[in-house]
Amino acid sequence: MNHETNLTAGHYVVELYRKLHMIPEKAFQEYETAKLVAAEMVRLGLEVKTGIAGTGVIGTLTTAKPGPVIALRADMDALCFVRNKKEEMIHACGHDAHSAMVLGAAKILVADPPECGSVLFLFQPSEERQDGSRQVIATGELDFVDEMVGIHVRPADELPAGQATPALLHGAVQIIKAEIRGENAHGARPHLGVNALEASVLAVNAVNMLHFDPKVYHSLKVTRLLVEGDTYNLIPDKAELHIDVRAQTNTLMHDMTEKISRAISRSAAALEAETIIETVDFTPAAEYNEGLVQTAAGAIRHVMGSSRPPLLTPGAEDFHFYATYLKMKTAYIGLGAGVTPGLHHPDFKLEQDQLIKGSMILATIVKERLKN
Repeated sequence: MNHETNLTAGHYVVELYRKLHMIPEKAFQEYETAKLVAAEMVRLGLEVKTGIAGTGVIGTLTTAKPGPVIALRADMDALCFVRNKKEEMIHACGHDAHSAMVLGAAKILVADPPECGSVLFLFQPSEERQDGSRQVIATGELDFVDEMVGIHVRPADELPAGQATPALLHGAVQIIKAEIRGENAHGARPHLGVNALEASVLAVNAVNMLHFDPKVYHSLKVTRLLVEGDTYNLIPDKAELHIDVRAQTNTLMHDMTEKISRAISRSAAALEAETIIETVDFTPAAEYNEGLVQTAAGAIRHVMGSSRPPLLTPGAEDFHFYATYLKMKTAYIGLGAGVTPGLHHPDFKLEQDQLIKGSMILATIVKERLKN
């Protein structure tokens, strides 16, 4: 990649970012975004498929020699805020930047293709709802992909502008939902009923007594306790608990889920209440391929002079379903782009000139992985 190619791509990425920033759209409603990225890839001469999982787009660059297939993934959806009692869509998580960087990488790679194999440029809908990747996976369009790389701009206080990490270590997250069933009774005759609210309180105390490995980041907290009815002298027969569970590894998440579920069931049973427990909104923790992470680190050093070590971050990311369900090799880059005040803030802003570095890193990874 020569200086002239990088300079041209740099202007291209910033221009695309500005265009995408002006058309923020809800999950699975990224119609204008999809139209824009598809048109750009057609203009670059790529084979383009639209309508992937609704609004997703895939562009393909195929070389003359057979080889591995590597995908570069960007997310497209924006966030919804309420201002002056009206909904307002805002790109407050940088998905417009991610799409611009992947398009920039496409432009670089069309001008200077890899030696073998194929490159897919995936523009995924609905990352914020944590279900876009699974719906893309369900289409079968990625069944033949060997490796995938993603990228995400980071807050300035987490990763300063001009720095990057080859591995963002997202944790696993899920909600444990417990329905606790008792039996109604009059407040004057509590011995004739089973108090679902009291059973819930006992369950909360039992959960809070659990202990897990302090060396691995984790947390659990009751975020919701619902009891039906508006009569003060009725023993409630139904309550519902929601527990937000987070763990840095999938192994720890499995252990926490089992023990929390058991603690709820046994403590409620002590008051003769029944429980129905389910897990919802699960997103797996990062599990990367070490070889691909090392390639990413080398690409970052090539572009930026140095690479930061893997970065622990408390958020979740639906990118990790690709490795979990399709067993492909993955890496996920964190790019310091001077994001302030922070992710998911309505006043989100970044340093636009940092985005070309992300495109160059992605293109360098592809070139290295697709050597003949």
